[in-house]
Amino acid sequence: MCDKCEIGEYQNFDSYQTHDKFDLLLTQKQSKNIIIDKGFKNSANYLVCNYCNQEFFYSPPDQAWRGFFLKSENFIPPKDTDVTDKNKKVINWVIYIILVLLVIWLLN
Repeated sequence: MCDKCEIGEYQNFDSYQTHDKFDLLLTQKQSKNIIIDKGFKNSANYLVCNYCNQEFFYSPPDQAWRGFFLKSENFIPPKDTDVTDKNKKVINWVIYIILVLLVIWLLN
């Protein structure tokens, strides 16, 4: 991290006032093209420093969710639940096909 993109990391924002101060600083750095928003990645906003290429992940607070702002090396992406859901669907279809074949076999 360079001195231009130095903001500080937040595991969570303990209050809306803390987030408001952080958000003002982040907005200033984005308006000066120091930090560039690269979109959404791993369920968070993906930001990159235009000078040192340091990557950040940011999620703003929302009601009970406290949000975070972390360097990429300190960010742990959420588990990919899509793979688990796909596996469950495949197993359900296999069971369904086996049951149908069993019923057909018993009726003959």
